[in-house]
Amino acid sequence: MKATGAVGDGSHAGDVDYTVSTNRFTTHGYRDHSGARKNLANARLGVRINDVSKLTLLLNSVDIKANDAGGLTADEWRDNPRQRAATSIIPARIPDRPGRPAL
Repeated sequence: MKATGAVGDGSHAGDVDYTVSTNRFTTHGYRDHSGARKNLANARLGVRINDVSKLTLLLNSVDIKANDAGGLTADEWRDNPRQRAATSIIPARIPDRPGRPAL
């Protein structure tokens, strides 16, 4: 999705222009634990300050999650080609906390 617009023609102080865009991609993947998701958002706001100056504000956001099913041996693939490799999931690390060891 993309939207653009302006107030004024951009040549006078106080004129404003903007662009906002978003994009989302998702896939579930053929194999277990093989999906992916990507969310993108971008925004640009321009304000004419005077005849020679313009202020432009840019905002960008990226959120990506991807699961890797890992490689299978030939025997694992023959048994179930959609399975994930046993080593494809690594437990999340718990942040260090005062008085407790990190995991």
